Amino acid sequence: MVKSKFLVLFSVFSLLFGVFVVGFSHQGVKAEEERPMGTAFYESFDAFDDERWSKAGVWTNGEMFNATWYPEQVTLSDGLMRLTIDKEDEQVLENDEQAPPYKAGELRTNDFYQYGLFEVSMKPAKVEGTVSSFFTYTGEWDWDGDPWDEIDIEFLGKDTTRIQFNYFTNGVGGNEFYYDLGFDASESFNTYAFEWREDSITWYVNGEAVHTATENIPQTPQKIMMNLWPGVGVDEWTGVFDGDNTPLHADYEWVRYTPLEALDEEESGDDNEEEPVEEVEEEPAEDEEVSVRPIGSAIYETFNTFNEDIWSIAHGWTNGQMFNATWYDSQITFSNGIMRFAIDKEDDEEAHPPYKAAELRTNDFYHYGLFEVSMKPAKVEGTVSSFFTYTGEWDWDGDPWDEIDIEFLGKDTTRIQFNYFTNGVGGNEFYYDLGFDASESFNTYAFEWREDSITWYVNGEAVHTATENIPQTPQKIMMNLWPGVGVDEWTGVFDGDNTPLHADYEWVRYTPLEALDEEESGDDNEEEPVEEVEEEPAEDEEVSVRPIGSAIYETFNTFNEDIWSIAHGWTNGQMFNATWYDSQITFSNGIMRFAIDKEDDEEAHPPYKAAELRTNDFYHYGLFEVSMKPAKVEGTVSSFFTYTGEWDWDGDPWDEIDIEFLGKDTTRIQFNYFTNGVGGNEFYYDLGFDASESFNTYAFEWREDSITWYVNGEAVHTATENIPQTPQKIMMNLWPGVGVDGWTGVFDGDNTPVYSYYDWVRYTPLSELSDPPVTPEPPIEEPTEEPIEEPIEKIEIDENDETKENENDLKESGGERLPNTATSMYHYLLFGLLAFAIGVMVYLRARVTEK
Repeated sequence: MVKSKFLVLFSVFSLLFGVFVVGFSHQGVKAEEERPMGTAFYESFDAFDDERWSKAGVWTNGEMFNATWYPEQVTLSDGLMRLTIDKEDEQVLENDEQAPPYKAGELRTNDFYQYGLFEVSMKPAKVEGTVSSFFTYTGEWDWDGDPWDEIDIEFLGKDTTRIQFNYFTNGVGGNEFYYDLGFDASESFNTYAFEWREDSITWYVNGEAVHTATENIPQTPQKIMMNLWPGVGVDEWTGVFDGDNTPLHADYEWVRYTPLEALDEEESGDDNEEEPVEEVEEEPAEDEEVSVRPIGSAIYETFNTFNEDIWSIAHGWTNGQMFNATWYDSQITFSNGIMRFAIDKEDDEEAHPPYKAAELRTNDFYHYGLFEVSMKPAKVEGTVSSFFTYTGEWDWDGDPWDEIDIEFLGKDTTRIQFNYFTNGVGGNEFYYDLGFDASESFNTYAFEWREDSITWYVNGEAVHTATENIPQTPQKIMMNLWPGVGVDEWTGVFDGDNTPLHADYEWVRYTPLEALDEEESGDDNEEEPVEEVEEEPAEDEEVSVRPIGSAIYETFNTFNEDIWSIAHGWTNGQMFNATWYDSQITFSNGIMRFAIDKEDDEEAHPPYKAAELRTNDFYHYGLFEVSMKPAKVEGTVSSFFTYTGEWDWDGDPWDEIDIEFLGKDTTRIQFNYFTNGVGGNEFYYDLGFDASESFNTYAFEWREDSITWYVNGEAVHTATENIPQTPQKIMMNLWPGVGVDGWTGVFDGDNTPVYSYYDWVRYTPLSELSDPPVTPEPPIEEPTEEPIEEPIEKIEIDENDETKENENDLKESGGERLPNTATSMYHYLLFGLLAFAIGVMVYLRARVTEK
């Protein structure tokens, strides 16, 4: 008894001390307390953030709340916050007959929030008599003089296929509205939200506005709150709670608050008539770090391995909302030049979300240009395989939600969906019927993003263009594979028994707009040209000079590494369904043979091995000749051509001149050419013989204003429009096609090995040709010594002629979470109150014990 009285006296003293300290602080001047206002945040509940949140306890709301709040009823695990209802401890009930019979959980922010968008991803409890909630609230106990203002999202456990919206203004309610969801909210995480404005409140379900109120709207800043509790005396509303169902839970995945000004952010117009104030640009202080958005340049990524300079893999978090998975780096693998995304079940059967999935994004941002991917989406209902660009407030401070999408729904991979968002405004979906199943082979999908338009492409063909409200903000390149939840009408229903499942990515390429639009400057510039002064390079400065080749005659008695390079260990992607290997080229009896074989690994992508040869030097105008026998197998292409591009010489356009044989009909030959990437110049010629049966001579004579093609010395076709001008490399290859069956026919891998043969190649510079064009003659055979069977083994490959990757040294950047407003200014007073409360409780318990 004496001990109890002592504790009470100590508590009273502590309370008075707290009041004394606060009342006489700051030299006797009363401190003006400011309401702590919170800023934008996104809470994923990976750990408890006590700067942002407070757990209720130990006390009760009374009235219809048949529970006492305890901090331990709020737990965090695996990125989820769980609120739990349990029976109260028997000892507590014995000591206090008035105590509610249950324990429950409540969480609230320390700061206040006003107009904006309030979002939550949650699963309510499905038990009659309970209420699971997400709401904002303030009252006289939260801030001195505040009215009872409140905005509610509530689930009644007796029917979780419905949701209740409500609000109170200065204690006046009666604004209940029930909405039928069309699904059971307790079965999966879905997104619920309300947008609070000065004159309205709009409630959302999975992003869709479902109800708006405009009368007597609350105006006072409020705290964000969540709770789960059993009702008493309100059975008509909640139903009757049966405590035998305990413990029971409500789970919360994430919470987000976006201030109204961020939602309404627009560029300022010309309405402001005030004279602008001239801004003075100040230099940053020495210790002040200036953040500059990292803008990426051209890239071509073949996924031979993970390149951390370009990419970042999402790990250990979830997007919430309709994404029913957590991103893990283990879900992305690299093998044989293919990046594979996987969906698997979580290791923990109780995990939420229940699946693991994959997402990749660039470290840098990219603006207008051409974005291309070669991919195979997953063909499983309920999944989404994607290639897109995106930015938002979490990617760069102040960015709007801008996004451009290429998406495949696994329920029907014969269709593709295009979409885009500008400052969060979407609704631009467009579905295109492909005419093939995208999941069966690699195909190329792309979009060209310009200031005033977006054009989407399938295998190089433009299929859709948008011109309204185009995004303007630089974005990151992204890819992901995920199972949906709560969006069954869009994605279909995902059945986890299908796991693991995959989407494969072969390559990604970004070409800046300036490279696409590069043209020679005309005569429109009237300024007098400035005479350029040619400076000699410094002694330690290396000057790069394009290697231009001279006349050659190659008989292929053996491999000449001074003239040629063999492609090895990479793939062109797109329609080329093979990886180039040096083992696919052999030399014997003065013949070079190209071969197509199946890959050694049955799981390899692409599934075939093929052959490609190119010169080390570049060649310009002249006569290019070959004696060859193409492969006669449907689905294959045997070629002799010249080519250059940005990866062959820095700044080169895509220029190309072709002689091609389609294995489905080797009685015809195809001529074509590309100038700065523009083709469409195909010409087919009927040979009158089967080219696969014997060696014949094929040639083209390239001049500044024309290209003439020859068959066995006879000119058969001439082109004069838009002729390529850039020096090119001489090339030959043999490959199986994919996704271009209408052109090549269908390749059947059971036909392997497949061969094409090359007897000789000759190049004669234009300066050595007559004018008009000369009729080529076959070269005189040179006597050879003993036949040589010489397969290529150790060949030094010129890496500069293979895939070049962009070398961005910019480090990965990421925004930091916004700091929270400081709270609890009067710590001494709080300490006194807490000590006083503890003393009273001990005293009362002691009195009960004495009785």
